[in-house]
Amino acid sequence: MRNFLPILFYFLLGGLLVGCDSPPSDGNVASAQLPTASDRHILGASDTNSRSINQPTDTAKSFVFPYNFKEPVKRIEMPHELREISALSFYKDDLLAVVQDEKGKIFIINTTTGEVEQENKFAQKGDYEGIEIVGDLAYVLRSDGDVYKVEDFLSEDTKVTKYENALRTKNDAEGLGYDPKKNWLLISCKSSPHLGDERGYRGHRAVYAFDLANQSLIRKPYLLINIAHLEAGLKEGNLTHISKNIIKAIGSDVTFQPSAIATHPITGHIYVLASVGKLLVVVDQKGEIIHLEKLKKKRFNHPEGICFMPDGTLFISNEGDNKDGSILQFEMSEGVNE
Repeated sequence: MRNFLPILFYFLLGGLLVGCDSPPSDGNVASAQLPTASDRHILGASDTNSRSINQPTDTAKSFVFPYNFKEPVKRIEMPHELREISALSFYKDDLLAVVQDEKGKIFIINTTTGEVEQENKFAQKGDYEGIEIVGDLAYVLRSDGDVYKVEDFLSEDTKVTKYENALRTKNDAEGLGYDPKKNWLLISCKSSPHLGDERGYRGHRAVYAFDLANQSLIRKPYLLINIAHLEAGLKEGNLTHISKNIIKAIGSDVTFQPSAIATHPITGHIYVLASVGKLLVVVDQKGEIIHLEKLKKKRFNHPEGICFMPDGTLFISNEGDNKDGSILQFEMSEGVNE
């Protein structure tokens, strides 16, 4: 009996330690127990058909990043009023819709001339971190998770509806994208991945979906990025095209803090941008992390926004810090990953 008790103690202790590292497995939520080249993730987590990726695929090795970040095609300097530019979205033609941190205004930027063509107030001052144009509507994200639907967003008859949801200030919601197939807004969280008192996603960064059909937040994460498993995949060499120097940049939970998210209009890949950590993570439609792009601080001093034009042209906005903000334009390589 004396010999059996120590064995029982260590057996129970081991079970507790394993349980602490694993997010809950409740039907559609993928359990993240074994590191592979991909993070354990969920895409469309409210769907009964959502899939867990348990084995690395060859997608990461065959993927060719279709942008050259060494030099942008164009750098658009922002006026002083947009020094704190925090997000942008394709509007139409050569026009982008942008917001900034402090003012409840939507600005329209002409990417050809670099001029502000129009601006319109939709709300009082606040910490606005995301914008997405969907059809004739503008959706704006505040950092506490509130979503604003703005109708006639450039007219004097603007109509605004605010949707409160389960996201809170602790989540620090900073990125707003769009999934056209499901008609969902995508909200990336810079800080806590948990809703309310829920627990189990420690060590992850979460992306939640806001269903535009019923104007409500889906409580299960749309995407989970597991920092430890990503690091393990890099160490194992499964993502061989990625420099192992990046491991140092994402070695802790607090380093990768997403600030923007967008869906590529041609490939359907999800681009998650992090100002803190200076990383761009590319995820395919199966949830496999297929590329990491380290961002040079000299060029991307404070990247806070990302969006695409329908032809794949990429725009990344930088807050100005001690100088004016900017938007960098990158052209997509022809015939790559279409």
